[in-house]
Amino acid sequence: MAWTYLQMQNKALGWLDDAGDSDRMRAMVQQVLNDANIARATEYPWTFMRATSTLTVTSGNPIVALPADFYRAWQIQVPGTNEFAMEIPARSIQELGPNPSLAPWPYNTLYGLQTPFYYDTTTVTSGDPPVTETRKAIVLVISPTSSSTLTLKYYKNPTEMTLDGDYPDIPWPHSQVLVYDALLDLKAYAAESSELLPFWIRRRDDALRRLYESQKSDQTLGSWGQYVHTQDV
Repeated sequence: MAWTYLQMQNKALGWLDDAGDSDRMRAMVQQVLNDANIARATEYPWTFMRATSTLTVTSGNPIVALPADFYRAWQIQVPGTNEFAMEIPARSIQELGPNPSLAPWPYNTLYGLQTPFYYDTTTVTSGDPPVTETRKAIVLVISPTSSSTLTLKYYKNPTEMTLDGDYPDIPWPHSQVLVYDALLDLKAYAAESSELLPFWIRRRDDALRRLYESQKSDQTLGSWGQYVHTQDV
């Protein structure tokens, strides 16, 4: 048993005494259900949001595109070894300098043991007819001299529900929380008064907290510690 997108809409509309609505109120319910699904799916490193993919590394090309549904990494394993690729946070790249092979100790002692990388973007062309899109990518600090693979375990982007039979990312029976989230949003919105200002402030602050959490928590396994340089404070 699980509630589909249409069933969640109908349940929310029923609580709002608009069960027969097929116009404005239903459109608002659809929007807040998707908003709630995005918020709940990204507020914690849920195991049900994890996926696995094999990344193909090509000799001479340090840029490796990530899956289209990539949200953030959990771990990147180097096959045939007992090692994980090591993420270099953006603010630590300056420690390596323009030529990583000349980086000062201890950074230059790590390259034979692990696979350091940092995040960037790249363009990918796929499909028939071909479509070009921008994707997040990892850039290997040391350009590969041979082709290989990496095993990526990552958190997926939340799915936008569009069809009546679609299911949310939050699994049953917990997915019913999305209906209550939608009801709370619409009940507050319907007040139509100046008291709505704290409501939107709360929504903004919640979104900011989720954004901060996505950047600081559950960092890629094996990565360098993240920190802020004093000159950036």
